[in-house]
Amino acid sequence: MTDERSDARPAADELAAEIRQIRGAADLSQAALARRIGYTRNYVSMAERAGQNLPSHELIEALERGLNAGGALRRLWRAAKEEQAALRRQHRPQRASQLRDDAVRAGMPALRRALLACDVPDDGPVRPQHELRTAVAQATEQRVEARYAQLIADLPALLLELGRARQLAADERARADVAELLVLAYRAADGLAFKYGYVDLSAQIITAIRLAASEIDRPFLDAAVAYVRTETFFATQDLESAGRSLVRAIDRVPVSRSTLETAVARGSLSMRAAVVAARAGKPDEAEDHLAGAYRAAEHAPEGVYLGTAFGPASVRIHEVAVAQELGDSPTAVLRGTGWHPPREIPAERRSHFYIDLAPAQLEVGRPEEAFVSLQLAKRVAPLHTREHPRVKVVLKSLLRGQRTVSDDLATFAAWADVN
Repeated sequence: MTDERSDARPAADELAAEIRQIRGAADLSQAALARRIGYTRNYVSMAERAGQNLPSHELIEALERGLNAGGALRRLWRAAKEEQAALRRQHRPQRASQLRDDAVRAGMPALRRALLACDVPDDGPVRPQHELRTAVAQATEQRVEARYAQLIADLPALLLELGRARQLAADERARADVAELLVLAYRAADGLAFKYGYVDLSAQIITAIRLAASEIDRPFLDAAVAYVRTETFFATQDLESAGRSLVRAIDRVPVSRSTLETAVARGSLSMRAAVVAARAGKPDEAEDHLAGAYRAAEHAPEGVYLGTAFGPASVRIHEVAVAQELGDSPTAVLRGTGWHPPREIPAERRSHFYIDLAPAQLEVGRPEEAFVSLQLAKRVAPLHTREHPRVKVVLKSLLRGQRTVSDDLATFAAWADVN
């Protein structure tokens, strides 16, 4: 019996040869071995033929028992499965989502240059302000719908054009309007930088956002800026500062009269404050912020406001995120089971729901459901899912926990660049 694999031939060939050798040493015909293990002779014959169609794991286990092989066949079978998965990954053509992902990274230098030159733009055309507002709204939609490849293609030129528009603004009102558009365009740029791991660039963008917002007196825009600024604290793991910043921003929202703007500002900040408190291990504070978000959502239909999705369904998505951040996987699964975010929710946020639910499902012993959640996240927002670090953690756990890695899981892990 062979104990070490030969580097000269594939594991599938070695597996077939090992079965033939052990059967011969036992002085058994294929028919006799088949009767012993309860299979037909054709199954034994198939197992002894090298090729791409490996025998099932169940057949290998039966052969192990029938031949007293001591685990040798299972080791070779696993090696053959791994070789086949590696070959599929090697020869699989790049999928469209991977090409788009490569396009995002390839476009980052142009985005960085545009951000640096935004205050000293070159000469060029400037569209009327209503057209610029439409272009910025389109960039925001591309971000929240996770169409990152389209966004990276459009955003550098838009930022430079907004820089020219600010220089050419005829009066203070026009300059303030352009500054607001710049804040939202910067927000779209930060969405790319932060999600793709360009933390230094994200910090620079958030500084630019704050400077642009400081030029104008629009309190609801200040709330949107405070929401985005949290990413700086996430990057440095400074949750205490993140929490203080959000609470102060909530307190600054005007409460003299109840309007859609005040509801959205307080509600979106409360959603994010709930996640920060949960990540900091403060369950009571997190639940209080969630309650505040729900109260605000009573006065705000689901929508995207100043670049942030907010409404009752968005708050429900954050309920799962809060439980997951607190390490309360049973509650996260309970909150997420049997409900799916409605399609009017932007793709990025919908995918977040499944990405947050997957680790909780894995933790409570439901690996199949966790993988389904990852597949749903990918279907909704492939580029967002592929780049999310939590997805990679769950995939690694699934790969380690499976005795036999399915083709679907192997393909998904290869797509997400997880080994």
